[in-house]
Amino acid sequence: MANAIQRQGGLAGCDHAAGLGGTITSWQSVIKVNRSGTVELLNALLPVTNAGAAVVCIASQAAYFWVSAVTPEIHQILADAWAPDMVDRLTASLRVEILDGVTAYGLSKYGVLQIVRKRAHEFGQRSGRLVCLSPGIIETPMAEAEMKEHQEAMQDIIDNTPVGGRRGRPEEIAAVAGFLCSPAASFVAGGDILLDGGSTQQVLLETA
Repeated sequence: MANAIQRQGGLAGCDHAAGLGGTITSWQSVIKVNRSGTVELLNALLPVTNAGAAVVCIASQAAYFWVSAVTPEIHQILADAWAPDMVDRLTASLRVEILDGVTAYGLSKYGVLQIVRKRAHEFGQRSGRLVCLSPGIIETPMAEAEMKEHQEAMQDIIDNTPVGGRRGRPEEIAAVAGFLCSPAASFVAGGDILLDGGSTQQVLLETA
């Protein structure tokens, strides 16, 4: 893909939405696609990034629910995306088995936030921008599959969404991603936008 982009004159913008939920695959695949896959993509895109280009990485509100569990040790483990024993080290550090993918999903998306914060300067050196977007629960087939396994927890998040007590729509994510790739967002870089209808903060307030 990067070679094709280079042949066409370089990167103008990219919305990286590839990701797996914990109930539709193994936790190994969740880590590989969500965390390590993002690193691999950014490594490939950086050399072909043009001035004014933007790369938007899709994380998740789930990352915020795991922040309190991220110790300096876990933070460092996640920073080493390609270490062959990364998942084993995470399991030992957390003292839990990442068998259902829920822990893996939250930590992998936290890892995406971590990547964007760490590497935004590299893209800035090419006059490009790297930014993160964290959706809440969106009307997608993956969310439907997750609802079957985690009905109560996910419904609680939906019920605590200040914007209408509903799920988000894919076009709402696309609209904000499009804005972030546009010249109108030229001073937005290195951070994260929560696109969750306000539900993340409501849930965190409930559990505080």
